[in-house]
Amino acid sequence: MDDSVVDESIYENWVISIDGDCENPVEMTLPELVEQFGTVTQVMKNDCTINGVGQATIMQVEVEGVPVSKIIEYAKPKEGANVLSPISPEDWKTFVEKLGLTDNDISDEFEVVKGKNYGEKCEKHYICRQIRLTTPKNSVTIERELKKHGIEATNVNIGRINVRVK
Repeated sequence: MDDSVVDESIYENWVISIDGDCENPVEMTLPELVEQFGTVTQVMKNDCTINGVGQATIMQVEVEGVPVSKIIEYAKPKEGANVLSPISPEDWKTFVEKLGLTDNDISDEFEVVKGKNYGEKCEKHYICRQIRLTTPKNSVTIERELKKHGIEATNVNIGRINVRVK
């Protein structure tokens, strides 16, 4: 990636909020997180298994970031808390309103298992909701828009998007 085209203000001003079932709710910008918790560099593996039989894409990349484990440790989750939600209820509401979705367009929560083609050790379990687009909206464009905002989404079929909520 060419870092010369990255808007530095995004990095400087993006605020991460940790709240809910924790003893130490916190809001910090990305620079504050880096200062407080440091960074680690790690090789991460990405599997994409939706490309059809025998066409899975697997890649590895070296990334640097703040260890989520240190942030969770700092926030001190209360006993029984076991979910790290990648989309806040407010963001979900905004997203639903922006697209003009109704309850009939959104499924109940369901579990998605990724990586099961590679054995139990590689499985990752997520909770998602599926959105059914009943009006002529481009699901690929909406998926990209969600991802730009850090929301994990997968275009699973024409007019169907799975959004990770937990």
